[in-house]
Amino acid sequence: MQFRFPRLTPTVKKLLIFLGAMFVAVSVVQIVADVPVFQWLALRVSFTDGQLLGLAWQPLTYWAVEPPVPGSLLNVALTLLMIYFFLSPFEEAFGPKRALQLAGVGIVAGALAAVALAFVWPRAMPVSGASVIAAASFGAFPTVFRGREIILFPLMIPLKAWTAVLIGLGITALMSLLNRDPYIFAMDASAIGAGFGFAKWMTRPRTPKSDPKKRRRRSGPDLKVLRGGADDDDRPRWLN
Repeated sequence: MQFRFPRLTPTVKKLLIFLGAMFVAVSVVQIVADVPVFQWLALRVSFTDGQLLGLAWQPLTYWAVEPPVPGSLLNVALTLLMIYFFLSPFEEAFGPKRALQLAGVGIVAGALAAVALAFVWPRAMPVSGASVIAAASFGAFPTVFRGREIILFPLMIPLKAWTAVLIGLGITALMSLLNRDPYIFAMDASAIGAGFGFAKWMTRPRTPKSDPKKRRRRSGPDLKVLRGGADDDDRPRWLN
């Protein structure tokens, strides 16, 4: 089987540029100007100070930032690559509106999972990162692209879509265990499930809607035209 990179679609291209620019901007502002931009935008999940959430906008902004540390560089690169691999084919097949909706579903699912987990496992460091978008795209893939295989790059091994998803969940669980951080698995697994649910909803069978004008016509009296009268030149008569 020949490996082929997907086409980079316009919306995904803008998203990748935005995420890369945000990582650079946050790192420069935080390190050079000593402004805690990351703490403002990442999602605080420690409730020890009595606050349920740090700031109201954090569940909507956490995905756009990564900690300004050297280890984040590889995470950002891998996340952007995953978004490109799985969200670009989705946008090409269903359009930019559906692609943005899928990304939003992953963001919301990841935030809800993080907040729920914080009640039993508080975390001092806020959560962040666009991996939830990649995870939602990954979860939608087996449903919207039935029968298509995923090439395990760079080993070039073809896998069935559901097999690849299960392997991805296993790798996420292992990373969560090695980092002693259950938020990695909880957020990505929730985003994968949300992406799968969104894809099932989007591809559900729909019954065609009937025309309301036709319904109104059908609801009126049933009139028929009959020929009658003494001779054929008489006008038609309406009978109810």
